[in-house]
Amino acid sequence: MLATAGCRNLYRETQSLYPPNCCDRLNLRIAEARQAEKNTLQAQSVLHPQWDNGQGKPEAQAQADRFATAALDFRRRVASARDVAMDCECSAKVEAELERLQQRATELLQTVRLLRPEPDMPEK
Repeated sequence: MLATAGCRNLYRETQSLYPPNCCDRLNLRIAEARQAEKNTLQAQSVLHPQWDNGQGKPEAQAQADRFATAALDFRRRVASARDVAMDCECSAKVEAELERLQQRATELLQTVRLLRPEPDMPEK
């Protein structure tokens, strides 16, 4: 019982850090998704020259791992933004941005699958 109460308190504390207004929460989630997109593209830009040149296999694999992690985080943040959007009245511009982010996350995960065709990579 005590452990459950601690989880609820932590959840309430964390929830209190986010804006109460749905549109403000959505804007925050979109900003987080855009930052995750930038992080993923940065990881990809470092990866490709090393991967294509065949430089140090361990270093290239580490870069591929960073890219995969960033791409999965990007997908997670887009999903979070879409979850908030379901509770809000979104403008066409916001809906278009969410769709763009979703498409970009899908494309980047497809690139990850080409580099790392592992069975544990999620499909969506």
